[in-house]
Parts: sequence; C-alpha cells; structure tokens
Amino acid sequence: MSPTDGPAHLDIVVPVHGGWEFVEQCLRSLRAQTIPVDVIVVDNRSPDDTLERMREAFPDLVILANDTNRGFSASCNVGISAGSSEFVMLLNSDVVAEPDLAERVLAAFAEAGDDVGSIAPVLLDPEGKVDSFGITADVTGAEPGDTLALHIVSL
Repeated sequence: MSPTDGPAHLDIVVPVHGGWEFVEQCLRSLRAQTIPVDVIVVDNRSPDDTLERMREAFPDLVILANDTNRGFSASCNVGISAGSSEFVMLLNSDVVAEPDLAERVLAAFAEAGDDVGSIAPVLLDPEGKVDSFGITADVTGAEPGDTLALHIVSL
C-alpha cells in the first residue's frame, strides 16, 4: 500500500509534560497539516494545567493521560499502541511542524522503498539553522569489513 493513497496512514505521537505555551503551538501546527493525520497526545502527568487546556482547545485529538510520569519512551509506546496507522512519527511537544511535514515524510518513505525503516526530517531552530538531522545505520548481520550504506533523505 502506498503511504500517500487514501485516508491517514500516519499517526503522530506527541508525549507531553507541561509547557502549554509550546504544546499549543505544536498541536496547532499538526492540525494544519496538508494531509490527514491522526494525532495522539500522551500527557505524562503534567505538573501544570496543560492536560486540561489540551482537552479544552483540542477536543478532536486523541489525548491520553498517564497516571504517573512514565518518561518519554514509555509515553511514546502508549501512543503507538493507541494508534492504527501504517506509519508513526514521534514528535517532541515543542516542535512546530511545517504544514507539509507529514506529506513529505510519507513521500520520502514511498520514494525510499522497503529498504528504509526510519526517516528523520531536518530539525531547524527558531532562527532557521539546522539543529539536528538523523542518520541511522542498521548493522544487523553485518560482517567485519562490510560497507554500510547510509541514506540521507532531504525533506
């Protein structure tokens, strides 16, 4: 199945631990994506009123609440388990996504083929400078002396 055909094939999981001023911008940017996405927010026992504010401002999103602060990884797993899409994006709650982020990520998967299992878009800081970009190499089954191919997909 092509990731760009039909209904949403991308779950975006956003673990949250307070910081409403950042969370609100993040969730608004996800609501403005150029393709349908399923946003799953996992509140990690926010120490402030972020959970209540999210529920009030974004009643259309799936918002889950942990009973305790389980940490980033555990909250990502909670969100992934709640989703049903073919692809999953994990997104920090202080990221403001460009409107076409989801579309470009899915297009990159379609272009890359079955050899790619993970894609990381370039993350820019507020001034527009590169903050980070991800490169992943799978060495499973590699023998000493094997050459590993790294694919950098520009989004």
